[in-house]
Amino acid sequence: MKSMLVISGDNFSPVTIRKTWKVFSAPKPFIPALSPSKTIRSALLQPEGVPPLMEILLKSKRVVIAFDDITVPFPPMINDIRKTAIGEVLKLIGDAPIPRENVTLLCATGLRRRCLPSEVKQLLGRKILTKWIDRIKFHREKDSKWIGDTEKGERVEINKLLLEADTVIYISILFLPLSGGWTSIITGTGSFNSIIEVLSPDNTKKGSYFDPGSRFFTVTKRMGKIIKKKVNIFKIELVLSNLFLPPVELGGKILSKISVPFEAFNYLPNIVKNTALHKIKAWYPLYKVFAGDPDIVNQEALNELINQLQVNGGNKKFDIIMFGVPDLSPFSINTFNNPVLVHTMVNGYLYNLFGKALKKNGFIIFWNPLEEKFDFEQHYPHAYFYNNHLPLDCERNKELEEFYWKNRDFHHLYYNGFGFHGGHGIVAWYLGCRGKMNTEGQIAVGANPYVAEKLGISSANNINDALEEAAKKVNPENAALFLFPPVFLIR
Repeated sequence: MKSMLVISGDNFSPVTIRKTWKVFSAPKPFIPALSPSKTIRSALLQPEGVPPLMEILLKSKRVVIAFDDITVPFPPMINDIRKTAIGEVLKLIGDAPIPRENVTLLCATGLRRRCLPSEVKQLLGRKILTKWIDRIKFHREKDSKWIGDTEKGERVEINKLLLEADTVIYISILFLPLSGGWTSIITGTGSFNSIIEVLSPDNTKKGSYFDPGSRFFTVTKRMGKIIKKKVNIFKIELVLSNLFLPPVELGGKILSKISVPFEAFNYLPNIVKNTALHKIKAWYPLYKVFAGDPDIVNQEALNELINQLQVNGGNKKFDIIMFGVPDLSPFSINTFNNPVLVHTMVNGYLYNLFGKALKKNGFIIFWNPLEEKFDFEQHYPHAYFYNNHLPLDCERNKELEEFYWKNRDFHHLYYNGFGFHGGHGIVAWYLGCRGKMNTEGQIAVGANPYVAEKLGISSANNINDALEEAAKKVNPENAALFLFPPVFLIR
């Protein structure tokens, strides 16, 4: 029998593959654009559904360039394409010309932390950062202003800078189908009241948030209609090639036994391993660019992205899906995961990617140590939520939402440091609700039993023990292993 490596936190674990198991891995990535600058420039000159960007800028006095923050993609890119796109837009702004003091670069952080200085340099590049440093702002939740309610009563509040501008140019990174479109605009420039309407369990547990036909997308489109009446938005969607770490894909190497280098890596001190792994950056080169009307652009960009990421799962459904969970998530860039964020990854992101292959009430088995550790500067709200409110079910809890939103003690580091908004702990929990609500259970291999119990899941010392536990209710031979990273989507 063959063995494969899965990533468990900061470690590499060999898994012996049973003959009856199915193994899924990412498809071959699409060929990147040969010239990113030319590709972007062409999209700006020939946008969809609106006039060319230069024509729009000639009629504009105040412009906001909003862009996705460091949380997409993960891990960060070796050469971030945002600076190329922003650079092309700034050239047109200079040709218009629009006075420098009338241009704002807005990093769309939503309820997430501000970017570190090194991260801003990574996103924008030295040249743009040096020239425009006094025009760079980060969205903060209190900067949002109410602009209306949807027909279903969802409150729409967005950054007032967008309302004051003649033109907003919003640049999105499409790495997962969750990105781009109105989702990026609302979760990046919205208030807690608006973001919670999108990310509540009422939406996240009813259909995958990677499915454009899901309730999640329906809500964002309703809110987008309100925004579109108030804001002139020119959307730029940058679809990335899923080329992760050329020429090696971490999750895809077949091994007869664990190699000596990986075995040695496992015995290094945790701080050394964590630092080394978080130094890794992905390639993710530009694949295609779509620009223009937000609705038209996002539909076409999503189609291209899904075509690249999708793997045909076939008609067979499995009793168990399995995957390794590295110390990696969109909300732990340049730090480490905490238990709440592991829940987000397992029952949210990874279940929504792979869960279509799982029978209803099947099991998730995953490898992760579930260490009880927190970066208290970034993740204080997650630590408080974990210590004071878990275990918790996956129903919407408006009392807790109000507690975290109104208690300003949770927001100090969000406004004055590099911490997440006080409400992000419960948001992260909501993001993982679909997996918890649609499976018989989850079993963490090699996990801290106490942490697992707090998260409402089971733990096992090894994969054989996990399969034995699952065998009480399902067939352990009818299982599938998903090699992650890189990301891919079962259709």
